[in-house]
Amino acid sequence: VELRDDAATRLQLATALVAAGRAGEAAPHLERATAAAPEFAAPYFLLGRLYDVYEMKEQAVQAYTRFLALAPREDARLETARTRLAALG
Repeated sequence: VELRDDAATRLQLATALVAAGRAGEAAPHLERATAAAPEFAAPYFLLGRLYDVYEMKEQAVQAYTRFLALAPREDARLETARTRLAALG
């Protein structure tokens, strides 16, 4: 990440951190990814999931909403995002 500080690299690192059980360390990388490339949908989904798990409702709603606005219509995560967004109210 230090050598290639871009949204895709930060998303990969965040995904690896979550898989390694270090989800708390992933959020800052996802936030930087969304700041670097606000049109890139994928980081918003994972960020929404993290906020959802940590019961940060307002942030989760914002992340899922942004993901739904940006994601391609064939993205397999759309239904999950819609379901979670509905559950969050």
